[in-house]
Amino acid sequence: MKVKLLVLGLLCVLMGIAVYDARGQINEGAQLPQPYLYGNILINRISEKNKVKPVTFSHWIHRVKHTCRVCHFELKFKFKVNTTEITEEANREGRFCGATGCHDGKTVFGHIKKEDCVKCHNGDISYGKEKFEELRKRLPPAKYGNGIDWTAAMAKGLIKPINILSIKPPPDLKMVKLMRFKGDWDVPLPSVIFSHKRHSEWLDCNNCHPELFPLPVDKKLAKESEEGAKEQGGKSPENGAGKQPAKEEEKGPDKGADKKADKKAPRKLESHLPEKNRMPAISRGESCGLCHLRVAFPINDCGHCHPGMTEY
Repeated sequence: MKVKLLVLGLLCVLMGIAVYDARGQINEGAQLPQPYLYGNILINRISEKNKVKPVTFSHWIHRVKHTCRVCHFELKFKFKVNTTEITEEANREGRFCGATGCHDGKTVFGHIKKEDCVKCHNGDISYGKEKFEELRKRLPPAKYGNGIDWTAAMAKGLIKPINILSIKPPPDLKMVKLMRFKGDWDVPLPSVIFSHKRHSEWLDCNNCHPELFPLPVDKKLAKESEEGAKEQGGKSPENGAGKQPAKEEEKGPDKGADKKADKKAPRKLESHLPEKNRMPAISRGESCGLCHLRVAFPINDCGHCHPGMTEY
């Protein structure tokens, strides 16, 4: 079992080697960047065309103060770099970076003073790195990515990023459902546990649905999931009510790993991932890989999604 888990860990690391470079393009064979560069991008859609240096953007600087929802939902920044039609004129009109509460000249520097231009238009993807170590030292550590456990930092109140500028989600919206997806590989692999609650702390439902994960859920898969949950004495995925999952009679070498996963994240829904949401697609930057190859913890961190996988 230990050998097989170590092999799986190696697979995760190898699949994590295909990462996005500073331009947001897949760079096969590249190692993950240094922690202070992880999540940094150069925005150069029209900068050099207009004879100015590209804009440096560091996610680790901004996520201390704002959640992903603010930029990628309210301010309408697309996830892929250089696909949002940002202009200096739009910023000065109060859109994108220039929105109220952001770079509006009051909350933080704006878009009028020439001495402020170089703070963004510097073309240096490592700009501000001297501040990174100061930040990392005071926040919970993580093994991969930029070395910071952002979820833990938020849970402990060490950071309190703003989640709303003006567009509030429905007051009765509650994200408590955990989803469990079985692995489809030939080698034993602890199931994936997906927490809507953790993701909704940072994102808006619209960031994932329906473009990345279409709704409604495939009826056949939903029916199989519900029937499986009922057979195991678990909760119905429709109403969230029911008994606690009964003890399973499992067979196979991954029995112990699945038990560990269930202790950390009790199963509420069981299904199989569509092809476009499996690891090969994720490693290409699709589906979950849209975030988990660039900004959120990378797929090298197998145990975050496969919590029963402790030896990697």
